[in-house]
Amino acid sequence: MNITYFIIIFAFVFVLALWVAVSFRHLKTSKRTLANKWEFVDEQIRKRHDLLPLLIETYNRNIESSGELAGHVKELISVRDSARVVYFAGKEKSDREEDLVAALERFLGYGGKSEELGRDQVYLEIKGELGELGSDIENRSKEYNEYALKFNSHMDFVLLKPMASLFRFGKAKVFGEVEVL
Repeated sequence: MNITYFIIIFAFVFVLALWVAVSFRHLKTSKRTLANKWEFVDEQIRKRHDLLPLLIETYNRNIESSGELAGHVKELISVRDSARVVYFAGKEKSDREEDLVAALERFLGYGGKSEELGRDQVYLEIKGELGELGSDIENRSKEYNEYALKFNSHMDFVLLKPMASLFRFGKAKVFGEVEVL
């Protein structure tokens, strides 16, 4: 009779240990994948940030400095610096990047009035690259958000929720507006 209890207890401990190990590994792998997906988004965002000084230099080279241009330049630099200090996905990062895109559109709108800039090859290349980066950021952030929602649903799964709490895995923050289907 003692051996039966021993086998039952051993089997219970084994299943419990297996559950903990598999749950932890799954959560850790999912968290790493989520971080990698955010890194892809953040890489493109940093590229956009790095192009802005070159864009401003191109403007300054082609357009005579005026009060209106100086105001646009100061705004763009200020908004860019504000966006660069937030590193992680979430509402704050999303809001600051939206402010940057709006300031960039105003800045490009001002430059669109200039015939000199319309012929400047560097300006046209930067403008095209900014457009490509914008669409790439949008696509990559959609992928990140889809995975973040999937990760968060795993965190709420009955078998993973206790392990997520035990190992202090927090829910992922989304970047920008997310459509919930």
